[in-house]
Amino acid sequence: MELRGYLNILTRRLWVVLVVFVITTVTAFFVSTLIPPTYQANVSLRVKTPLSGNLSYVQYETYYANRLMNTYARISTSEKVLDELKAQLGVSKLPDVEVLIVPDSELIQITVKDQDPALAAKAANLLAEIIVSTNTRTQVNESAAANNLTILTDRLADYKNEIAQSNTDYETLLEESTKISAQIAVLDRSIKMKEDAYQTLKQQFDQASINEITGLLAYQKDQARQTKELLSAEISTLETELADLSAQYQEWMPKSVETAERLSITRQTIQTKEQAYNNLLAEYDAARTSTALLQNSQDLLVVNPAVTPSEPTGPGKMLVLALGAAIGLLVGIILAFLVESLDTRIQTVEQVQHLCGCRMIGQIPILHNADKQDPLASTDTAVQKAFWTLRGHLVTDARSRNIKTILFTSASTGEGKSTSVFATAASLAKLKQKILVVDSDVRLPKQHDLFNSPLYPGFVNLLSQEANLDHVIQKDARPDMDFIPAGLLQSDPLDVFQDPNLESIVNQLKERYDFILIDTPSLAVAETSILAQLADGVVILAKLGETTSPALRTAFTQLENVDAKIIGSIATYVPVDRAHGYYHKKPSRRLQVHWPTLPAWLNVGKLKKLITKKPNHVERSSEP
Repeated sequence: MELRGYLNILTRRLWVVLVVFVITTVTAFFVSTLIPPTYQANVSLRVKTPLSGNLSYVQYETYYANRLMNTYARISTSEKVLDELKAQLGVSKLPDVEVLIVPDSELIQITVKDQDPALAAKAANLLAEIIVSTNTRTQVNESAAANNLTILTDRLADYKNEIAQSNTDYETLLEESTKISAQIAVLDRSIKMKEDAYQTLKQQFDQASINEITGLLAYQKDQARQTKELLSAEISTLETELADLSAQYQEWMPKSVETAERLSITRQTIQTKEQAYNNLLAEYDAARTSTALLQNSQDLLVVNPAVTPSEPTGPGKMLVLALGAAIGLLVGIILAFLVESLDTRIQTVEQVQHLCGCRMIGQIPILHNADKQDPLASTDTAVQKAFWTLRGHLVTDARSRNIKTILFTSASTGEGKSTSVFATAASLAKLKQKILVVDSDVRLPKQHDLFNSPLYPGFVNLLSQEANLDHVIQKDARPDMDFIPAGLLQSDPLDVFQDPNLESIVNQLKERYDFILIDTPSLAVAETSILAQLADGVVILAKLGETTSPALRTAFTQLENVDAKIIGSIATYVPVDRAHGYYHKKPSRRLQVHWPTLPAWLNVGKLKKLITKKPNHVERSSEP
């Protein structure tokens, strides 16, 4: 959907937006008046932070200054201080207290809010006095604190040296442990190699012993004996080497275990000393802050005492009102689109054209009561031009498609069929054509009122053979066109319209007239479908703001089911400003205001009334 489509929806549903906007705005106004005013009192404290430039364990002096300021801020809102404030004020509930550190300054601002302005100012000043007096009454001795700092500094240095020495010892032990592990690994590999060689020689010796016993020849036994002797010597040598290697291995293994134990102990010692160092550092930091507080006790001063406020600081009534209005506007817009999505009534000519699937041949504007009797006599040029445009489409179709009988119908009643038929016939009569208007709506006949003629005899009486054709045609109703009223019938009209002579009657009328305009009931009536089959062309009307989409779709489907020749659609009750610009009305000298389309259940006359003043002079368009 384009932006224009959304704007059109908001225009149609403007009443939703306005109602929600007014309700929320009024509600916000009353809420703002019901909320009691709040008064705010401020007092400022100056904290002069001594920057010594000798903070060994703090990287930046600003860090210490911020820490000192935050300490005072927390003291200001501590439970002990607030309980003392409550006792001095003699109240059970304290006002709202807020402490703010002013950036890039030495100021702490205390803000107290209460509905009583005097109480707010008194509480702010009392709280400042309590903070200053609490700081002055500190029990810590400055020199003792300084001595404590010196002792802590020395202890920190000792711990630092001990940790460094322990780390050195640990590195030495780690190096020694690495060497021992390497030596043990070498011995382990040597022992493994010697053991493998020993096992090989032992197997060879055992085989030589077997050969010596089982040898058949003397030289074989001698050779086996010699081999045994050689192998025995080698085995003895390997056993000696294995014994030496095992002795070395047994010597180095205790050293490895001892070194590992010493490493573990040294590591634990380092961790213990580091933990002690960190604890001592925290103790030093706390002592440093306490000492600074003592040194600064004379520099914590009240700079700007609180005064009784004369004007409330809240609530912001205009802010509440603006917020309520903004919320109301937003919710109203959302509800407008929601109502639009739930409302099945047709609101635009585009919807009519889309639902019918045929061209739009006419857009009839909203008619005033005075114009309904004879729309072509209206002083409203938009009304006149609408019917001239409709006539142009019908004449073009009549010439190109040989159309004579044109049936006007709709999805429901009250959509302007009778007025449209009458005005269209009158506009066609201006072309010197022979025009006949037939009112077939026997249930709710209206054409006889427009022609100011009798209702009987009429069309249904012709079908029931109570009257002949010449008898029912009224030639004196208007000088420019003839008219057949609906007539009166006591029986069911459907039975009459099912007469086989109906088609013959329609053909007889076509021989006599150039155009025959038939005013029918809505398609909810069965006889309308019968007439639609006989007509050369069917025009379906839809009233904006009344006709629903399902009803129009059903009506169009019904016409298609009987093979009706639909030549176009007509939108009625179209606002002039939504008629695609081909209505050009001379502007009034006074602003005209139209109420937006309301739902059926809110269709109250006063709300839907057109507030306008007719212009002093309106040019009446001439007949095209």
